[in-house]
Amino acid sequence: MTLTKSIRTLAYAIIVSSISVTIGQSVSAAEYEVKNQKEIYWSIGKSDLVIKAGKRMEAGKLDQARRLYKQSLKTTLRRNDRFITYINLSVIHNTQKDYDAALKYSNKALNLVPNNWLALNNRGTAHFGLGHYDQAQMDYAKAISLQPNDEGLAYNIKLAQSKVSPELTPEYAQK
Repeated sequence: MTLTKSIRTLAYAIIVSSISVTIGQSVSAAEYEVKNQKEIYWSIGKSDLVIKAGKRMEAGKLDQARRLYKQSLKTTLRRNDRFITYINLSVIHNTQKDYDAALKYSNKALNLVPNNWLALNNRGTAHFGLGHYDQAQMDYAKAISLQPNDEGLAYNIKLAQSKVSPELTPEYAQK
């Protein structure tokens, strides 16, 4: 084996090892050489479906975004892309007042990243929409402990507190 081929095989082994950690699949360096390189590099990059779904979401096309995100979950996604997909699906479902689905996707996001303030906020919003005000308040409290200067979280926790303890209702929450 030549030095160049040894270096290339080592580089492939490093790339494949990082891919294995990222997507949870095991592939040897020799198998990598045989595989289509574009397929492997695609696994490293952000999913096209996640990118398209994000663009649809930004454009306010929530039904299209939801379909693309759900389709992306059927593919091999990096952990971060899967997390983002769960977060965005929870936002879409909360926006569409499908709180049970929003709760499901918020929980999936929290299974991947347990102490994420955004996932906690989304789950709190789903609980609030379902009338689970105590649980919403707990989620918002934990989220605000992780992101103390967020005005939206401060508003959400006060709103949830107003449902749990009406005597503490701030003026803006009475409307």
